[in-house]
Amino acid sequence: MNPEITQKLSPANPEIDLLTLVEHGESVNASDKMEDVYRYFEEHGNKFVGVISGEELIGLASGAKVGFLLGSRYGFSVYGRKPMQSHMLERYVCVRLHTPLLEVLEAALSREGDEFHDDVALVDDDGRYLGIIPMQRLVRLQSQLFTEKTRLAEAQQQVLEGKNQELFSSLNQLRQSKGRYDILFENSALGVALVNPSGEIEACNRHAEALLGIANANGDVPLLELMDTASREEFLALLLRHEKQNERGSSSQSEFKLHLTGRGRRLFKFFSSWIKETGQICVMLDDITEQRHLELKVAQEERSATLDTLAGGVAHEINNKLAPIVGFSELLLADATRLGKSPETVQYCNIIRDCAIDSSKIISQLLQLSRPASAEKQCCDLREMVEQVAAILRFQIRQSEAELIFNFSTEKMWVHADPGPIKQVIVNLIINSLQAVEKSGQRRVLASVSGNEETVTLKIEDTGHGIKPEHLKRVFDPFFTTKTFNRGTGLGLSICASIVRQHGGNIEIESTPGLGTIVKVELPAAIASPAIASEEQDVPPAQDDSADAPRVLIVDDEEYVACSVQESLRSGMNCRTERVSNGLQAIERLQRNEFHLIISDVRMSGMDGFDLLSWIEKNCPDMARHFLFITGDAGSAELHEKLNRQGVPVLRKPFTARALIAESRKLVKTQNHLSMMVA
Repeated sequence: MNPEITQKLSPANPEIDLLTLVEHGESVNASDKMEDVYRYFEEHGNKFVGVISGEELIGLASGAKVGFLLGSRYGFSVYGRKPMQSHMLERYVCVRLHTPLLEVLEAALSREGDEFHDDVALVDDDGRYLGIIPMQRLVRLQSQLFTEKTRLAEAQQQVLEGKNQELFSSLNQLRQSKGRYDILFENSALGVALVNPSGEIEACNRHAEALLGIANANGDVPLLELMDTASREEFLALLLRHEKQNERGSSSQSEFKLHLTGRGRRLFKFFSSWIKETGQICVMLDDITEQRHLELKVAQEERSATLDTLAGGVAHEINNKLAPIVGFSELLLADATRLGKSPETVQYCNIIRDCAIDSSKIISQLLQLSRPASAEKQCCDLREMVEQVAAILRFQIRQSEAELIFNFSTEKMWVHADPGPIKQVIVNLIINSLQAVEKSGQRRVLASVSGNEETVTLKIEDTGHGIKPEHLKRVFDPFFTTKTFNRGTGLGLSICASIVRQHGGNIEIESTPGLGTIVKVELPAAIASPAIASEEQDVPPAQDDSADAPRVLIVDDEEYVACSVQESLRSGMNCRTERVSNGLQAIERLQRNEFHLIISDVRMSGMDGFDLLSWIEKNCPDMARHFLFITGDAGSAELHEKLNRQGVPVLRKPFTARALIAESRKLVKTQNHLSMMVA
């Protein structure tokens, strides 16, 4: 209760200044945008707040409802700009300042369902908003009134005890009956059950009946039958401790797993205490299954965010180390071929280069899954995406001792999609299949891709335990899962279905218990764009033009990367090259010499690549058209967007000498070897 409440409530005259019950007087305007209200709830932590027009209260805003609407994948874009007035609570309780307390309690506590937990708004006699009264305080007031009534009854009992034992017994029964059916008992925010030491429910309120799925529970309902063996033993031990202590007010909190008809396995929190007068245990129970799922999800998201940050830095450093490996291995390969070295030497060079490129692809794919760089759709080969995901999951496949079989056609299967989310779908489906075959005699997962002019179909088939018919119709429901808490949140398939729908496709599941499951994903087919075909064209051979060789400035703080770029340009384009390690040194060279091309890393100490480009655009804007970025950060969405805004070509490390030379020739060719001196 509010610390300022000092009045002693009397059951005969339960009056109190309602202003002392107000928790806060915060409000938002009816015209405020949903996104602003969402930020308000995040900053203040209030659960409810008044919605006013002028000074008049017109409704209540719920933090949970606003968070639900804007917390979805496209919540901000759909609801963020809408006024708060359009998403207030449909029904709420509003009382005036001089309303009697009993009327306030009756209006608030007589509500049913989720509305029972909503706070109450207080206004003055003219309808002006005064603040929010928390529902918990009203429940405590009702409890205080009930406690006071019980105290008075006990006092009367003590007076009459010596006169008439029979009257004492009747009064005791009346007090028990009153406690069972009092409004607080029936409308508590939690399920309330009176349990005997044997674990049988002798009485419970309507909320407990709804939570446990037991209708008309009027005595001797075996709560233990809803528990598994471990929970049953723990619960009996808890009841025994209460009975041995035999003290009023001794309470404890515990969590138990219950198996409920039609709802499956649920996690409940029990608040239990001993009732000395009746020899019963009062159990207040609450279903915390979804709450625990959300807690685990938040923890997973926090861990994922931390890992994304670490992965981005690690990927940048690894790509910087892979870049010179690719570059120098290609130079060695060229020399080995030109000098007629042994086939083994040529093969070793090829292996070094290919392994470095494959390592970079795996890093890029991992970063794209956890933090996609772009939400733009593009023409992709669905077969290739499945193979890339299989490479990422190579360890999980080996660990599960399962066989992943591909059944692809010889033709590429083009779809118009955002690769990141589609790969997320493929990862989820393959992992589900790997988990399904863990206890199967034949551990096999088959991935097939087929298509026609209109549709490309991906099928993931497994020989696992299958899905029961009663569960199959709910597999796409959020938070529904048959897995244990540490293996699934019940969000995977619902997110997959959402991603597929956003791509204009369809997802279906067929399953036979004991035989396996087939998941079919259909996506609209696409036609390969000319840009994709052009990637396979060969780069023109280098021309010997040493008399008019272009000058190239290489800016990179990784010595081996810069050296690799330098040697590739020398051998492939006969360039005259200079190397510096940061933007400040590059500016000094630009002020003294003329260059036909600048190749710069993005992240460098002192002055980075973006600052260098800004200086060039300001001091020698023509040179900005002959600027090439190279970067080892393969997964940062923020960096990707910033590079797109610059309008400068980008090569991501590790790149091949072929790609470097091809891009460099484009930029040098457009300059026509004109001198670009800085004024």
